Amino acid sequence: MPSRLVGGSARPLPGTVCGLGESPVWDPGSADLWWVDLIGGVIHRTDPLTGADDARSVGGACGFVALAEHGIGYARDSTVMRSTESGEERVVDLDPTGLLRINDSQVSPGGWLFCGTMAVDRGRRRGTARLVRVGMDGSVETVTEGLSIGNGMGWSPDGLTMYHADTMDSTVHRYDFDPRSGRATGRRLAFRTDAFGGMPDGLAVDTEGRIWLAHFGTPFVVCTDPLGSEIARVELPVANVTSCCFGGADLGTLFVTTSTRGATSAHPDAGAVFAVPTSARGQAPRRWSR
Repeated sequence: MPSRLVGGSARPLPGTVCGLGESPVWDPGSADLWWVDLIGGVIHRTDPLTGADDARSVGGACGFVALAEHGIGYARDSTVMRSTESGEERVVDLDPTGLLRINDSQVSPGGWLFCGTMAVDRGRRRGTARLVRVGMDGSVETVTEGLSIGNGMGWSPDGLTMYHADTMDSTVHRYDFDPRSGRATGRRLAFRTDAFGGMPDGLAVDTEGRIWLAHFGTPFVVCTDPLGSEIARVELPVANVTSCCFGGADLGTLFVTTSTRGATSAHPDAGAVFAVPTSARGQAPRRWSR
């Protein structure tokens, strides 16, 4: 769908091809893009202008990376970790049984970290995942149980509405959110994603409240209003997009992670991170601090 919101061609960032890119996060302090190779268990910090990349292995599946107070937060399988200049800190293991791992996670207004989970065993994913809020002190509060694959999250510009995608159920739900307490309540359906094809994955919400949702199993990031009506569409030369965030000097560039899954010779840049110019503006990146 043509739209003035998408301002130019997608550009793959050099040297970013991996099996399953996820969790892009813009760092305004350094003007770098953080992102992860989820299955490879690698955190990347990439300069989108020069292609310079700092990569570190975490020793397990890495479902997310997030800006944090004095460092970053990230996942090592089912454990939330924190890295600062002082070293690595294990914050909390969300599933000591090893049946679940951490999937997409985001920092909310007010500085709270929310983590979605999913079963490691594909055959045990239906209804076994949950959404939790994790404190820097290791406290955990369950927000929702009975999910299948807890995935993309985002908040309305006023911080009072939280969105959360469940990949297997092809749904995006909304919650009432209180930035002062970090509580998400009143879960109800925002919209279904069946009409867009594929499955809902990572998402970003811009300053106008539009939801930019990556659809795994397709080459599309679809921009919708809060009720799920399509406004614009970004098409990439890949078989599977995975997640997205806004970044760049004016927060007007949509960075999109992708996967090599389903790639053919027609998709030489599959698995790369792409930069897409837009006329939209993203919300300021948030740091985990609570």
